[in-house]
Amino acid sequence: MALLVIIGELGSGKTCSLTYLLWRNWYYKKKIIYSNYTLYGIPYFKVETVSQLNALHNGYMGADEMWLWIESAGGERLKKEIVRNILRRSRKRNLTYAYTSQTLDQVHPHIRKINDFVAYPILNPSNTMCKLLIFAGPKGKTLLKTHYFYTAPIFKMYDTNEEIQDLIDDVTPKLKKGRKSVSMWEVFRERPSLTQVFNPTKPENPSQNPIQNPTKTLTSNEIELNIPVKQENVTLKDAEAGSVGTEEEEKYIESDENLSEKLRMEKKELMKRLKIIENKLKKLEEKEVEEEVNKYIE
Repeated sequence: MALLVIIGELGSGKTCSLTYLLWRNWYYKKKIIYSNYTLYGIPYFKVETVSQLNALHNGYMGADEMWLWIESAGGERLKKEIVRNILRRSRKRNLTYAYTSQTLDQVHPHIRKINDFVAYPILNPSNTMCKLLIFAGPKGKTLLKTHYFYTAPIFKMYDTNEEIQDLIDDVTPKLKKGRKSVSMWEVFRERPSLTQVFNPTKPENPSQNPIQNPTKTLTSNEIELNIPVKQENVTLKDAEAGSVGTEEEEKYIESDENLSEKLRMEKKELMKRLKIIENKLKKLEEKEVEEEVNKYIE
């Protein structure tokens, strides 16, 4: 259906943006979600083998560090088959692939030429908000859409320290069954079943079971920002050069951050007052008890 690549340096918000897109397609479009990394709060199918990757259809696949993941599977022949049989047939399978890469040069040339969209994330200095620019075409010459979202709720949907496991090659061993030689095409025709996973919330520590602490589903207002700012004639090169953003947009984001900070300070002040009131009530109770005891003694 479509191929979307998210590019950026290390720590630029690529995985965070990928997770946001997975959440958005599940929350708004009710898409079936596939992923090669663990998600929390989103029902999804975990993809771990080449045959599982080949079985995907009718949904939205999020692949973090996809080309390193594919290269871990094995030899050149297998990688070519993955590109030819899986990725390039995504349109016929009603499947969207969204994946991350530090640069476009790292993407396989055959896929790089047919990317439908290129996304570029920009984090604010405090890493509390992300501006995700979506460009049309393999070279990102036209800005189609800009998403703004809070990063804190998205960070709770995945583990930033998780290492992407190698893609398991379960295809090559099937090429030879006894003395009979089996073609790669025949093996790729097999469609293994996948099991859906749902982790309600990310555990505070690795030993904690996420099922024990279910959390409510976040609403769009808790994740997305509605910033009514339009930018025209912006390209991917402008974004990479840092030549994007308007004064109006900066003022809006700054005011939003100031509002959030103001609310935090107000909450802190209220909690402080509540503590004072609790201490006063405790002292009054102690005094009343003391008076009752004295009366009894007298």
